[in-house]
Amino acid sequence: MTVKLLGNTRWIERPKWQGAGFLDPEAATFWSELPDNLRRLALTEIESGNVASQILRNDERGIVLLEFERGPLTELPKDIQVAVHTAHELGNYCYDGTKCTYEDLSSGCFLAFCDPDYKEPSN
Repeated sequence: MTVKLLGNTRWIERPKWQGAGFLDPEAATFWSELPDNLRRLALTEIESGNVASQILRNDERGIVLLEFERGPLTELPKDIQVAVHTAHELGNYCYDGTKCTYEDLSSGCFLAFCDPDYKEPSN
């Protein structure tokens, strides 16, 4: 695995999952920085067959984002304190090709879900 760097953001593409965490030490560190509620949601997604496509840490904002290939595959529990973003707004990581993001309101960390049906607009 290669850790990539762009500005203040470090990320790992296609991190390898091993039952309870990531094999790559830096991906495992990022995972440990996700709040408990997002880790629980992520585990539910993984158990349902979703695959992590990347995990990143923005050092300037002090946040971690875990992105999945598709989904979400499971329902968001009502007792979880997260904001669901389905359209781009500054800082919410919901870009073209992203179905939605879940933002933990206390930490600013995210789970992001790609839209596998997204097609780049043709010019």
